[in-house]
Amino acid sequence: MRQLFCTILLFCEVTDPAKLWQTNWELLSEDIQRRQRRILNFQALELNSLQIKSLLLAEIEHLLAKGGKSLKDFPGIPLPDSSILEERAILCPRNETVDQINTYIMSQIPVMLMRNINQSAGLCNGTRLTITQLGKRFIEGQVITGTNIGGKVYIPRIIMSPSDSKWPFI
Repeated sequence: MRQLFCTILLFCEVTDPAKLWQTNWELLSEDIQRRQRRILNFQALELNSLQIKSLLLAEIEHLLAKGGKSLKDFPGIPLPDSSILEERAILCPRNETVDQINTYIMSQIPVMLMRNINQSAGLCNGTRLTITQLGKRFIEGQVITGTNIGGKVYIPRIIMSPSDSKWPFI
């Protein structure tokens, strides 16, 4: 349904995108909570309507980006509210769950830096970003917390293992 919604926005001349959104957002979001429960392996998860709308809008934004558009191009359709995710973190006991979450994170879910990279650019431990591009040698992101909110940043690939370790393993 979400793919069809995006196809209509991208290829049809919608005269009132806000009305199309308002009349259909609940239908488009029917599986959001169930999918989040499965991804997080937490069956008791309860999302409120704001959280569901924000997750839905983030996914629609991701689908529109594949077509070269953004929610900003359609007046009256709200933008995802990243503030509901700014103060949250996800911890997982299994690698399979981590892989599922990583795939989902790439569709505009914030990530948190775990070390200081460049304090003057606002890239400090605990800073939250939305990832906008993954390159071979860098990550492009947009800062959503701290002093540089809205700023575009580039994080270079960093080797995390020491080159002169006294231990026989890395």
